[in-house]
Amino acid sequence: TIQGYIASIDTLTNELVLTNERRTDRLVIGLNELYAIE
Repeated sequence: TIQGYIASIDTLTNELVLTNERRTDRLVIGLNELYAIE
């Protein structure tokens, strides 16, 4: 499970930035995968 909240989504590079109390994680994912989660 991904903990934290979405800080930003860059649709050009498909970069999803998640921020939590400990650190900031940068995940590069496809937009199709992102929409599939919804």
